[in-house]
Amino acid sequence: MWPLVLFAAEHQFPLRFIELVPVSRAHVLTQANFLPVPEVMEQLRAREHLIPQPDPRLGHGPAKYYRLAQTGALVGFISMITNRHFCEPCNRVRLTADGKIRPCMGNHGELDLRGIATSCQ
Repeated sequence: MWPLVLFAAEHQFPLRFIELVPVSRAHVLTQANFLPVPEVMEQLRAREHLIPQPDPRLGHGPAKYYRLAQTGALVGFISMITNRHFCEPCNRVRLTADGKIRPCMGNHGELDLRGIATSCQ
């Protein structure tokens, strides 16, 4: 992880760490393949002080950003699983490739727009 942080700092790229997001119906979330954001933050804090950044809104996404004190790296964290309040500010709706509206990435409820469009003709 640390070489990636150094690369981002050297090239002045913002870096985002994103927790595994269970967007499929398959059971993919296990202890073996899940690294929680608080653990990533703790690993970074072991090397540098993390300075919270006022919401830079890079990409208008849900990441919370910190600047690392020594390297100057801008690091964002997206924690859908470990942040209990992750969904509160969300105002996004997704359109799937097969014509369905999905209001939430974490919920598999969908509305089929093709069926509605056909009934309106």
